[in-house]
Amino acid sequence: MANILVSLISEQAIPNLLLMKEIVDIDEHLFVSTERMENEGKSEQLKKAASLSEDIVKKIIVQQDSLTDINQQLEKGKYRDDDKFWVNVTGGTKLMSLGVFNFFRNLQSEIFYVPIGSDVYWKIFPQVRNKKRKIKVNLGLQEYLTAYGISITNEEKINQLTRPAADTLLFYKSFRAFEKSDFAVISTLRNFRNKKQVPLDVNAANILLKRWKFKPHNELFLTREEIDYLTGSWFEEYVYNWMKDFLDLKKREIGTSVKITRNSVQNEFDVLFVYHNTMYMIECKTGLWDSAADRNILNETIYKLEALRNDFGLYVKPYIFTLTERGDERFQVKRTNIDRARHFRIEIVDGTTLKEPAERAKLISTIKGR
Repeated sequence: MANILVSLISEQAIPNLLLMKEIVDIDEHLFVSTERMENEGKSEQLKKAASLSEDIVKKIIVQQDSLTDINQQLEKGKYRDDDKFWVNVTGGTKLMSLGVFNFFRNLQSEIFYVPIGSDVYWKIFPQVRNKKRKIKVNLGLQEYLTAYGISITNEEKINQLTRPAADTLLFYKSFRAFEKSDFAVISTLRNFRNKKQVPLDVNAANILLKRWKFKPHNELFLTREEIDYLTGSWFEEYVYNWMKDFLDLKKREIGTSVKITRNSVQNEFDVLFVYHNTMYMIECKTGLWDSAADRNILNETIYKLEALRNDFGLYVKPYIFTLTERGDERFQVKRTNIDRARHFRIEIVDGTTLKEPAERAKLISTIKGR
Protein backbone atom coordinates (compact mmCIF):
# COMPACT_ATOMS: atom_id res chain seq x y z
CA MET A 1 0.00 0.00 0.00
CA ALA A 2 1.24 3.51 -0.83
CA ASN A 3 -0.09 6.97 -0.01
CA ILE A 4 0.15 8.91 -3.26
CA LEU A 5 -0.35 12.65 -3.81
CA VAL A 6 -1.36 13.60 -7.35
CA SER A 7 -0.52 17.12 -8.57
CA LEU A 8 -1.35 18.79 -11.89
CA ILE A 9 1.66 20.79 -13.05
CA SER A 10 0.96 24.29 -14.35
CA GLU A 11 2.20 27.88 -14.31
CA GLN A 12 0.81 28.33 -10.77
CA ALA A 13 2.99 26.36 -8.37
CA ILE A 14 1.72 27.55 -5.00
CA PRO A 15 -1.54 25.51 -4.81
CA ASN A 16 0.46 22.34 -5.41
CA LEU A 17 3.18 23.30 -2.94
CA LEU A 18 0.66 24.17 -0.22
CA LEU A 19 -1.10 20.80 -0.40
CA MET A 20 2.28 19.03 -0.43
CA LYS A 21 3.05 20.79 2.85
CA GLU A 22 -0.42 20.21 4.31
CA ILE A 23 -0.80 16.48 3.66
CA VAL A 24 1.80 14.43 5.52
CA ASP A 25 2.83 10.76 5.34
CA ILE A 26 2.96 10.71 1.53
CA ASP A 27 5.00 7.84 0.06
CA GLU A 28 4.91 8.85 -3.59
CA HIS A 29 4.17 11.94 -5.68
CA LEU A 30 2.55 11.65 -9.09
CA PHE A 31 2.98 14.69 -11.33
CA VAL A 32 0.52 14.97 -14.22
CA SER A 33 2.23 17.31 -16.64
CA THR A 34 2.55 18.38 -20.28
CA GLU A 35 5.51 18.68 -22.62
CA ARG A 36 5.41 22.48 -22.39
CA MET A 37 5.46 22.46 -18.59
CA GLU A 38 8.38 20.03 -18.61
CA ASN A 39 10.30 22.12 -21.15
CA GLU A 40 9.82 25.14 -18.88
CA GLY A 41 11.12 23.17 -15.90
CA LYS A 42 7.93 23.48 -13.82
CA SER A 43 8.12 19.97 -12.33
CA GLU A 44 11.74 20.42 -11.31
CA GLN A 45 11.01 23.79 -9.70
CA LEU A 46 8.14 22.34 -7.67
CA LYS A 47 10.17 19.30 -6.66
CA LYS A 48 13.00 21.53 -5.46
CA ALA A 49 10.68 23.85 -3.53
CA ALA A 50 9.05 20.89 -1.78
CA SER A 51 12.44 19.20 -1.14
CA LEU A 52 11.29 15.98 -2.82
CA SER A 53 13.83 13.28 -3.63
CA GLU A 54 13.95 11.94 -7.18
CA ASP A 55 12.97 8.40 -6.19
CA ILE A 56 9.51 9.30 -4.84
CA VAL A 57 8.37 11.38 -7.85
CA LYS A 58 6.74 9.88 -10.93
CA LYS A 59 5.54 11.81 -13.97
CA ILE A 60 2.79 11.23 -16.49
CA ILE A 61 2.87 13.43 -19.60
CA VAL A 62 -0.52 14.10 -21.19
CA GLN A 63 -2.03 16.11 -24.02
CA GLN A 64 -3.69 18.96 -22.18
CA ASP A 65 -6.60 19.27 -24.62
CA SER A 66 -7.53 15.58 -24.97
CA LEU A 67 -9.65 13.76 -22.39
CA THR A 68 -9.01 10.50 -24.24
CA ASP A 69 -5.23 10.86 -24.02
CA ILE A 70 -5.37 11.98 -20.37
CA ASN A 71 -7.34 8.85 -19.46
CA GLN A 72 -5.10 6.58 -21.53
CA GLN A 73 -1.91 7.92 -19.97
CA LEU A 74 -3.33 7.64 -16.44
CA GLU A 75 -4.36 4.04 -17.08
CA LYS A 76 -0.74 3.17 -17.84
CA GLY A 77 0.18 3.91 -14.24
CA LYS A 78 1.15 0.92 -12.13
CA TYR A 79 -1.24 1.26 -9.21
CA ARG A 80 -1.90 -1.29 -6.49
CA ASP A 81 -5.38 -2.22 -5.33
CA ASP A 82 -4.72 -0.86 -1.84
CA ASP A 83 -3.07 2.42 -2.91
CA LYS A 84 -4.63 5.55 -1.42
CA PHE A 85 -4.68 8.76 -3.49
CA TRP A 86 -4.90 12.42 -2.49
CA VAL A 87 -5.59 14.39 -5.66
CA ASN A 88 -5.10 18.13 -6.17
CA VAL A 89 -7.04 19.24 -9.27
CA THR A 90 -6.22 22.96 -8.92
CA GLY A 91 -3.51 23.10 -11.60
CA GLY A 92 -3.42 22.21 -15.28
CA THR A 93 -6.08 23.03 -17.86
CA LYS A 94 -9.79 22.56 -17.24
CA LEU A 95 -9.74 19.38 -19.33
CA MET A 96 -6.80 18.05 -17.32
CA SER A 97 -8.64 18.75 -14.06
CA LEU A 98 -11.78 17.07 -15.37
CA GLY A 99 -9.90 14.07 -16.75
CA VAL A 100 -7.93 13.51 -13.55
CA PHE A 101 -11.07 13.93 -11.42
CA ASN A 102 -13.00 11.37 -13.48
CA PHE A 103 -10.16 8.86 -13.37
CA PHE A 104 -9.32 8.96 -9.67
CA ARG A 105 -12.86 9.12 -8.33
CA ASN A 106 -13.10 5.45 -9.31
CA LEU A 107 -10.13 4.61 -7.10
CA GLN A 108 -9.59 4.98 -3.36
CA SER A 109 -9.21 8.75 -3.49
CA GLU A 110 -9.83 12.08 -1.82
CA ILE A 111 -9.91 15.00 -4.25
CA PHE A 112 -9.12 18.61 -3.31
CA TYR A 113 -9.19 22.11 -4.75
CA VAL A 114 -7.03 25.02 -3.48
CA PRO A 115 -8.49 28.43 -4.45
CA ILE A 116 -5.94 31.00 -5.61
CA GLY A 117 -5.15 33.51 -2.86
CA SER A 118 -7.20 31.73 -0.20
CA ASP A 119 -6.13 30.38 3.19
CA VAL A 120 -8.38 27.32 2.86
CA TYR A 121 -8.65 24.29 0.62
CA TRP A 122 -11.76 22.31 -0.29
CA LYS A 123 -12.44 18.60 -0.29
CA ILE A 124 -14.66 18.07 -3.34
CA PHE A 125 -14.76 14.26 -3.41
CA PRO A 126 -16.13 12.20 -1.81
CA GLN A 127 -18.93 14.40 -0.52
CA VAL A 128 -18.55 15.30 3.15
CA ARG A 129 -20.26 17.76 5.48
CA ASN A 130 -17.05 19.62 6.38
CA LYS A 131 -15.67 20.45 2.94
CA LYS A 132 -13.57 23.51 3.82
CA ARG A 133 -10.25 23.10 5.62
CA LYS A 134 -7.85 25.72 6.94
CA ILE A 135 -4.36 25.88 5.45
CA LYS A 136 -2.01 25.68 8.41
CA VAL A 137 1.36 25.90 6.66
CA ASN A 138 3.13 29.24 6.06
CA LEU A 139 5.57 29.25 3.18
CA GLY A 140 8.93 30.95 3.55
CA LEU A 141 10.36 33.43 1.05
CA GLN A 142 12.88 30.93 -0.31
CA GLU A 143 10.25 28.19 -0.75
CA TYR A 144 7.90 30.53 -2.56
CA LEU A 145 10.52 31.85 -4.98
CA THR A 146 12.02 28.42 -5.65
CA ALA A 147 8.58 27.17 -6.74
CA TYR A 148 8.74 29.71 -9.59
CA GLY A 149 12.34 29.02 -10.56
CA ILE A 150 13.67 32.13 -8.81
CA SER A 151 16.87 32.07 -6.77
CA ILE A 152 17.97 34.48 -4.04
CA THR A 153 21.62 35.27 -4.70
CA ASN A 154 22.30 37.07 -1.40
CA GLU A 155 20.23 34.96 0.99
CA GLU A 156 22.73 35.35 3.86
CA LYS A 157 22.33 39.15 3.77
CA ILE A 158 18.59 39.78 3.33
CA ASN A 159 18.00 39.97 7.09
CA GLN A 160 21.18 41.87 7.93
CA LEU A 161 20.39 45.49 8.74
CA THR A 162 22.81 48.41 8.69
CA ARG A 163 21.37 49.87 11.90
CA PRO A 164 19.23 48.63 14.80
CA ALA A 165 15.50 49.18 14.37
CA ALA A 166 15.44 51.86 17.09
CA ASP A 167 18.12 53.88 15.27
CA THR A 168 16.23 53.66 11.98
CA LEU A 169 13.02 54.82 13.65
CA LEU A 170 14.90 57.79 15.10
CA PHE A 171 16.32 58.65 11.67
CA TYR A 172 12.82 58.42 10.15
CA LYS A 173 11.60 61.03 12.65
CA SER A 174 14.60 63.24 11.88
CA PHE A 175 14.03 62.91 8.14
CA ARG A 176 10.49 64.16 8.60
CA ALA A 177 11.93 67.47 9.83
CA PHE A 178 14.61 67.84 7.12
CA GLU A 179 15.16 71.26 5.59
CA LYS A 180 16.25 72.05 2.04
CA SER A 181 19.89 72.17 3.14
CA ASP A 182 19.61 68.63 4.52
CA PHE A 183 18.22 67.30 1.26
CA ALA A 184 21.06 69.08 -0.57
CA VAL A 185 23.57 67.15 1.54
CA ILE A 186 21.75 63.87 0.77
CA SER A 187 21.88 64.72 -2.92
CA THR A 188 25.63 65.35 -2.69
CA LEU A 189 26.18 62.07 -0.84
CA ARG A 190 24.57 60.17 -3.72
CA ASN A 191 27.60 61.09 -5.82
CA PHE A 192 29.79 59.07 -3.43
CA ARG A 193 27.81 55.83 -3.33
CA ASN A 194 30.61 53.85 -5.00
CA LYS A 195 33.33 55.23 -2.73
CA LYS A 196 34.73 52.99 -0.03
CA GLN A 197 34.61 55.90 2.41
CA VAL A 198 34.05 59.68 2.47
CA PRO A 199 35.96 61.98 4.88
CA LEU A 200 33.95 64.05 7.37
CA ASP A 201 34.80 67.54 8.54
CA VAL A 202 33.68 68.83 11.95
CA ASN A 203 30.66 70.66 10.55
CA ALA A 204 29.39 67.63 8.64
CA ALA A 205 29.86 65.42 11.69
CA ASN A 206 27.84 67.84 13.81
CA ILE A 207 24.98 67.84 11.29
CA LEU A 208 24.88 64.05 11.38
CA LEU A 209 24.92 63.88 15.15
CA LYS A 210 22.69 66.79 16.09
CA ARG A 211 20.20 67.34 13.29
CA TRP A 212 20.05 63.87 11.75
CA LYS A 213 20.47 61.89 14.99
CA PHE A 214 22.94 59.66 13.15
CA LYS A 215 26.22 58.53 14.68
CA PRO A 216 28.84 57.19 12.22
CA HIS A 217 30.94 54.24 13.28
CA ASN A 218 33.97 56.49 12.81
CA GLU A 219 33.80 60.26 13.41
CA LEU A 220 36.35 60.91 10.64
CA PHE A 221 34.54 59.31 7.69
CA LEU A 222 31.41 57.63 6.38
CA THR A 223 31.62 54.08 5.03
CA ARG A 224 30.00 52.95 1.78
CA GLU A 225 27.30 51.14 3.76
CA GLU A 226 26.55 54.31 5.76
CA ILE A 227 26.32 56.37 2.58
CA ASP A 228 23.86 53.86 1.09
CA TYR A 229 21.87 53.98 4.31
CA LEU A 230 21.70 57.79 4.49
CA THR A 231 20.77 58.14 0.80
CA GLY A 232 17.84 55.74 0.87
CA SER A 233 18.39 52.24 2.19
CA TRP A 234 17.36 53.41 5.67
CA PHE A 235 13.80 53.67 4.33
CA GLU A 236 13.93 50.07 3.09
CA GLU A 237 15.06 48.97 6.56
CA TYR A 238 12.31 51.08 8.16
CA VAL A 239 9.63 49.39 6.03
CA TYR A 240 11.22 45.98 6.66
CA ASN A 241 11.10 46.52 10.44
CA TRP A 242 7.55 47.83 10.31
CA MET A 243 6.17 44.93 8.28
CA LYS A 244 8.10 42.33 10.26
CA ASP A 245 6.89 43.61 13.62
CA PHE A 246 3.26 44.39 12.86
CA LEU A 247 2.66 41.22 10.82
CA ASP A 248 4.73 39.08 13.22
CA LEU A 249 6.86 37.73 10.37
CA LYS A 250 9.73 35.32 10.85
CA LYS A 251 13.06 36.00 9.17
CA ARG A 252 12.42 33.14 6.74
CA GLU A 253 9.34 35.00 5.51
CA ILE A 254 10.84 38.44 4.78
CA GLY A 255 13.93 40.09 3.35
CA THR A 256 15.27 43.49 2.35
CA SER A 257 17.54 44.37 -0.59
CA VAL A 258 16.71 40.94 -1.99
CA LYS A 259 18.74 40.11 -5.08
CA ILE A 260 17.13 37.49 -7.29
CA THR A 261 17.87 35.73 -10.56
CA ARG A 262 15.52 33.93 -12.95
CA ASN A 263 16.63 32.52 -16.29
CA SER A 264 19.94 34.38 -15.84
CA VAL A 265 18.11 37.72 -15.47
CA GLN A 266 18.95 39.58 -12.25
CA ASN A 267 16.80 42.00 -10.29
CA GLU A 268 16.66 43.49 -6.80
CA PHE A 269 13.69 44.26 -4.57
CA ASP A 270 13.69 46.65 -1.65
CA VAL A 271 11.39 44.49 0.51
CA LEU A 272 9.88 41.08 -0.20
CA PHE A 273 7.78 39.06 2.22
CA VAL A 274 5.30 36.18 2.26
CA TYR A 275 2.27 36.63 4.50
CA HIS A 276 -0.33 33.86 4.65
CA ASN A 277 1.23 32.39 1.49
CA THR A 278 0.77 35.59 -0.51
CA MET A 279 3.82 37.37 -1.87
CA TYR A 280 4.18 41.09 -1.12
CA MET A 281 6.71 43.11 -3.10
CA ILE A 282 7.52 46.66 -2.02
CA GLU A 283 9.55 49.31 -3.79
CA CYS A 284 10.65 52.09 -1.40
CA LYS A 285 11.23 55.67 -2.58
CA THR A 286 12.09 58.41 -0.11
CA GLY A 287 11.09 60.87 -2.84
CA LEU A 288 9.53 60.70 -6.28
CA TRP A 289 11.64 63.33 -7.98
CA ASP A 290 14.95 62.62 -9.72
CA SER A 291 16.67 65.97 -9.29
CA ALA A 292 19.49 65.07 -11.68
CA ALA A 293 17.07 64.27 -14.52
CA ASP A 294 14.41 66.74 -13.28
CA ARG A 295 11.58 64.21 -13.59
CA ASN A 296 9.07 62.17 -11.63
CA ILE A 297 10.17 58.53 -11.23
CA LEU A 298 6.85 57.06 -10.11
CA ASN A 299 5.76 55.84 -13.53
CA GLU A 300 8.94 53.88 -14.18
CA THR A 301 8.63 52.28 -10.74
CA ILE A 302 5.07 51.22 -11.60
CA TYR A 303 6.20 49.69 -14.87
CA LYS A 304 9.07 47.85 -13.18
CA LEU A 305 6.73 46.20 -10.69
CA GLU A 306 4.23 45.28 -13.39
CA ALA A 307 6.94 43.77 -15.60
CA LEU A 308 8.30 41.61 -12.78
CA ARG A 309 5.12 40.57 -10.96
CA ASN A 310 4.29 37.96 -13.61
CA ASP A 311 7.37 35.97 -12.57
CA PHE A 312 5.88 35.50 -9.08
CA GLY A 313 2.57 33.85 -10.00
CA LEU A 314 -0.91 35.02 -9.08
CA TYR A 315 -0.31 35.29 -5.32
CA VAL A 316 1.31 38.74 -5.58
CA LYS A 317 0.52 42.08 -3.94
CA PRO A 318 2.81 44.89 -5.22
CA TYR A 319 3.23 48.19 -3.35
CA ILE A 320 5.14 51.43 -3.76
CA PHE A 321 6.03 53.15 -0.48
CA THR A 322 7.08 56.78 -0.69
CA LEU A 323 7.65 59.55 1.85
CA THR A 324 6.20 62.06 -0.61
CA GLU A 325 3.09 63.52 1.01
CA ARG A 326 -0.23 64.52 -0.48
CA GLY A 327 -0.36 68.21 -1.25
CA ASP A 328 3.35 68.57 -2.03
CA GLU A 329 3.00 70.63 -5.23
CA ARG A 330 6.20 69.52 -6.91
CA PHE A 331 6.50 65.94 -5.75
CA GLN A 332 2.80 65.21 -5.42
CA VAL A 333 1.37 61.75 -6.04
CA LYS A 334 -1.09 62.80 -8.73
CA ARG A 335 -4.45 61.21 -9.47
CA THR A 336 -3.15 60.03 -12.86
CA ASN A 337 -0.31 58.19 -11.09
CA ILE A 338 -2.72 56.54 -8.66
CA ASP A 339 -5.07 55.53 -11.47
CA ARG A 340 -2.22 54.05 -13.51
CA ALA A 341 -0.97 52.09 -10.49
CA ARG A 342 -4.44 50.76 -9.72
CA HIS A 343 -4.84 49.73 -13.36
CA PHE A 344 -1.86 47.44 -12.76
CA ARG A 345 -3.18 46.47 -9.29
CA ILE A 346 -0.31 48.28 -7.55
CA GLU A 347 -1.00 50.15 -4.32
CA ILE A 348 0.76 53.44 -3.56
CA VAL A 349 1.41 54.15 0.12
CA ASP A 350 2.40 57.81 0.45
CA GLY A 351 4.01 59.84 3.20
CA THR A 352 0.70 60.98 4.61
CA THR A 353 -0.38 57.39 5.18
CA LEU A 354 2.94 56.58 6.81
CA LYS A 355 2.69 59.60 9.11
CA GLU A 356 -0.91 59.26 10.30
CA PRO A 357 -1.42 56.48 12.92
CA ALA A 358 -5.00 55.81 11.81
CA GLU A 359 -3.98 55.35 8.17
CA ARG A 360 -1.00 53.18 9.14
CA ALA A 361 -3.34 50.97 11.15
CA LYS A 362 -5.77 50.80 8.23
CA LEU A 363 -2.99 49.68 5.88
CA ILE A 364 -1.87 46.88 8.20
CA SER A 365 -5.48 45.85 8.70
CA THR A 366 -5.94 45.67 4.91
CA ILE A 367 -2.89 43.41 4.54
CA LYS A 368 -4.05 41.18 7.36
CA GLY A 369 -7.48 40.91 5.82
CA ARG A 370 -6.00 40.40 2.38
